[in-house]
Amino acid sequence: MVATEVSGSFVLKDKNLLMVKDEETGKLNIPSDTGQRGELSADTAERVIEEHVGCECIEMKYKKRLKTVFELEGDEYRLQPYHVEIEGEPEEVEWVHIEELDDKELATPIESIKKEIKERF
Repeated sequence: MVATEVSGSFVLKDKNLLMVKDEETGKLNIPSDTGQRGELSADTAERVIEEHVGCECIEMKYKKRLKTVFELEGDEYRLQPYHVEIEGEPEEVEWVHIEELDDKELATPIESIKKEIKERF
């Protein structure tokens, strides 16, 4: 089975992680999406910030140590994580302090790496 690539954008401000609510599950996730045909994972991470958060990316860095493979509804996915700095004020987001991740309902990929998120950020 080939894993589907998903690019995710970690945006932090004062140890608070920018999260969006998944419309289907109601769980919190970082802005993320699968790539479009021919789109590089970094381009996908940038696109989701612009589309889902309404801000412009000003800098991004690949976070290889947060890369994870997860299963969702019988399909396998690979999260390609990027630490992203943004310009502008995000729309329709929730800022969650990293130490409060255990108290939130998180989407599968974030739940699986929340310990690493706390250690790395």
